[in-house]
Amino acid sequence: GDYPNTGANYGTVKPSPARLPYDSAFVTKLNPAGSGLVFSGYVSGSTSISQGHAIALGPTGRVYVAGLNLASDFPITPGTLRADSGGGLFLTALEPDGSALAYSAIIPTLSDALALQIDANGNAWLGSDASSVGSFAPTADAFDGRARKGVIGATVMEIDAAGANILYGTYLAG
Repeated sequence: GDYPNTGANYGTVKPSPARLPYDSAFVTKLNPAGSGLVFSGYVSGSTSISQGHAIALGPTGRVYVAGLNLASDFPITPGTLRADSGGGLFLTALEPDGSALAYSAIIPTLSDALALQIDANGNAWLGSDASSVGSFAPTADAFDGRARKGVIGATVMEIDAAGANILYGTYLAG
């Protein structure tokens, strides 16, 4: 395809014109003038979808992308959150120049990231859809920690700057 790939690829993505436009997360960072690429590549597994739906720039210049992953071979870095199944909401942080993953985690919930903001401490705040049939566990200080069988709602989560811990998590559902 015509995607401008500079080789900043993470995971075992198999470039295929039929697959990539729909099922692989990508990250492209432009220079401050918007006239050229700093880096561009894929963050994906090859066994199923890894769709990026939210992106943010952190206070140190790291680039964060989040979305839905169902691939069992999605790139996950040691010491981060990881769902037993390999599937769930992914949160990946790339170094400012795209040369390495700062971290990559799979948050154990059957949901998809729909909003992402990075605070001054480098913690990621995620807004996601959620189903009570997933494995999301609200924190003790949650606004709404009630499990609801079969109810679709939303979650808000704060993930620490290392991608290793859920600092805050709550349901928002009717």
